[in-house]
Amino acid sequence: MMQVHTVQVGESGRVFLQLPQRYWGKSVDFYIFPSPSPENGVKPKKQLRGRLRKYADPGLMNREESAWMDAVRDVDDNN
Repeated sequence: MMQVHTVQVGESGRVFLQLPQRYWGKSVDFYIFPSPSPENGVKPKKQLRGRLRKYADPGLMNREESAWMDAVRDVDDNN
C-alpha cells in the first residue's frame, strides 16, 4: 500500500491534491489532521531515542551478545 503525505494550508476551505495515477478511478480515503505547529496548539511529538540511556549499565554492555545463551545455560543447569 502506498501512502501520500502532504501538508497544505486550506484556502477558503479548499485543499487541492493531485493523486498518483495508480489511484485514478479508485476509491481512496482521506484523513485530515492538524499539523504540529505552535499557532494551532498542537505540540510535535517528543523523540524517545536516548531517553533510557541513564539506566544503561556500561559494565553489562560487553555481555549482551552472550546474554541469551547464558540465560538458557542457567535454566538447563537448574533442571
